[in-house]
Amino acid sequence: MIYKFKKTERGFAVITTVIFFLIISVAVISAVVIPTSNQVKTVLEAQKTRQSYLAADNVNDEGLYRLKLGKTLPSTLTLPFSNGVSSSATVSMSGSQEQILTTGTSGDTSRYAQSYFTPVGSATAFAYGAQIGDGGMDISGGARVTGSVYSNGSITSDTSSPNISGSVTVANSAPATVNQTNSYTNGTTPVSFNIGTTTASQDIAQAFQVTSASQLTSIRLYVKKTIAGAPADATIRIVPDSGGKPSNTGVVGTGTLPASAVTTSFTYINIPITQVPSLTVGTTYWIVVDMPSVSTTKYFTIAGTYGTYANGSARYGSWSSSGGSNTWVSIIPANSDIYFDVYLGGIPNTISGSGQYNRLIVGGAAWANQINSTTVTGLAYCQSGTYIYDSGGSTKNCDTSRTDPTPLAFPITDQNITDWKAIATAGGTVSGNYTVSGGQTVSMGPKKINGNLTVTAGSTLSLTGTIWVTGYIDLNGGSYIKLASAGGTSDGMIIADGRVTSTGGSYFQGSGTSGSYMVVMSTSQCPTTGTCSGTGSGNAIEISGGSGAVVTFAPYGTLFVDGGATVNSAIAKRFILKGGSNVNYDTALTSIDFITTGISSGGSSGGWKVSSWNEVTQ
Repeated sequence: MIYKFKKTERGFAVITTVIFFLIISVAVISAVVIPTSNQVKTVLEAQKTRQSYLAADNVNDEGLYRLKLGKTLPSTLTLPFSNGVSSSATVSMSGSQEQILTTGTSGDTSRYAQSYFTPVGSATAFAYGAQIGDGGMDISGGARVTGSVYSNGSITSDTSSPNISGSVTVANSAPATVNQTNSYTNGTTPVSFNIGTTTASQDIAQAFQVTSASQLTSIRLYVKKTIAGAPADATIRIVPDSGGKPSNTGVVGTGTLPASAVTTSFTYINIPITQVPSLTVGTTYWIVVDMPSVSTTKYFTIAGTYGTYANGSARYGSWSSSGGSNTWVSIIPANSDIYFDVYLGGIPNTISGSGQYNRLIVGGAAWANQINSTTVTGLAYCQSGTYIYDSGGSTKNCDTSRTDPTPLAFPITDQNITDWKAIATAGGTVSGNYTVSGGQTVSMGPKKINGNLTVTAGSTLSLTGTIWVTGYIDLNGGSYIKLASAGGTSDGMIIADGRVTSTGGSYFQGSGTSGSYMVVMSTSQCPTTGTCSGTGSGNAIEISGGSGAVVTFAPYGTLFVDGGATVNSAIAKRFILKGGSNVNYDTALTSIDFITTGISSGGSSGGWKVSSWNEVTQ
């Protein structure tokens, strides 16, 4: 039997097929459209979150831009953008830093960032009336320091009983170190050089050169004596070179090789050197072992080797202060060397007046390895001392409860100096020498002067930013170098690679606002090395007469203040204060805020940097 579909059945089949097709089509479309829609939504959300991030970053940049212009930041900052994007920030101080919390918004999406801006140079602090390097300090002629002193070298004074009102700390020097050596090595067979015999030369000498400009404090020799008996003590002399042999003049240091300390077997003997000479790097000197007489049985034997020391060799001879008998010959074989060590440094530093009745007066505590001829109002921390008195004239002993103080670094680093020079250079360069004269007033800064700077004849140089002078600075004739009055409470700086001299009632000054100071810096090493000619005694900084709101800084050379001059803080490798002059310390110097870009009509502008930036959650 053949089955025939009815019309209603055929219609149901068509409808079912259509429904299945629609379901499949919707499924296929959904599989394509929904992911695409989600992806579009994700892209839009990513766009909004990026817009909010950039908005937060922009208001951060706006804050830094305003600071660099010298403008005061308000407590809130707002930046509007188009298409529903905006940003805002709250500003507050955190110590010396500006803290900015920024919010960037795009639609319903927000992102947050926190930044800290630090004023460049504001961390510099001058904590002492005088801070001195290893060159030490000489105070004389009724001079006075109102404040405290920290020195890495000894402090000495004269008969005028100068006064330091605060505490005085003198760090002990670093331990002595071997700078030059030709050392004996265990297991080797040393060569013997007899001295003080009738069959050999009377004396022996060894040439050497040092590589550090420090003081020679001792030498060490590898030596023995004969069995027959003790020879006389030998005199050790440190002398300069003269035509390839020891000079008979210009002895820079002496010591004694005691026969009693020498045995009949080779051993090292340490010999302290008196006068403690400061030797010049790269210059040839000689260690002379000078025997007073010769003997057939009583003599020393110095051990050595052949050609193992590069910076000199040994010679036989007979040293004498008379040039005629100062003869020396090479040791056979040539280039022989004795075993020796040269020690530099390790000198105990002191606080010292000039005598029992001519004492340095210290108004606070005194702290050093040795204190001599000093009136100490507070405690006297020392390991040894003589003629220490209290303010009532009674003697006092050392308080040994403290170990020696350690050296203190300067508050301004080499990197600081490099940064400030870069700031000056960014303001442009003056080619050649620059002079301000005839009573005129000139404003300048930031600026690099590629030459010398002279301010004379009642003239004024007004600093609107840091100035770097590659040559010398000469301020004279009642003239001024000062910070522009618009600098307010900020502090100015002028740097010279050469010497700085101020004479004839001239002045370095701040802006005129209380708490504003001029920092005068010289990187010269004078009078030790460099171009030190010109007026005065050839020191890195010399101030004679006059005063002002000024900090003086000579990290590599000598600072000399004389003629009744007054400075507010003195920082130098070596400091000489005399002639009724004064250091009058101001506690405002514990917080120095340098002008590091320029002074604009909007106010003084210090440099700012981003100390930190990070995204935060809210």
